[in-house]
Amino acid sequence: MKFILHIFLIAGLSLLSAAYLPWWGACIIAFIVSFVLQQKEGLSILAGFIGVMLCWGISAFMINVTNEGVLAEKVGLLFGGLSATLLVVVTSILGGVLGGLASWTGRMARYFIPST
Repeated sequence: MKFILHIFLIAGLSLLSAAYLPWWGACIIAFIVSFVLQQKEGLSILAGFIGVMLCWGISAFMINVTNEGVLAEKVGLLFGGLSATLLVVVTSILGGVLGGLASWTGRMARYFIPST
């Protein structure tokens, strides 16, 4: 239950903050949520990966649908002819990797705070 909450907090807060923060704002959200919610290291990485992957995947899909895939096709040509769908998948996986690393960093930052 805590793992699912972890994922939805990261994904939801990242989607909400996307209008106000730059692209790396999702990493800050993953760091803070993983710092506050104590999970094992592996679960923290997985929650950050899935949460930010969902956020970036939904955002990329919505942008692709809004402009009817024109932008994704042009960017895909720059990257060796990737299709619009594959570009959305690559974007979400890249976001997931960044989110997983940020989440792991937030979890490990707890070791630097002395317990009282």
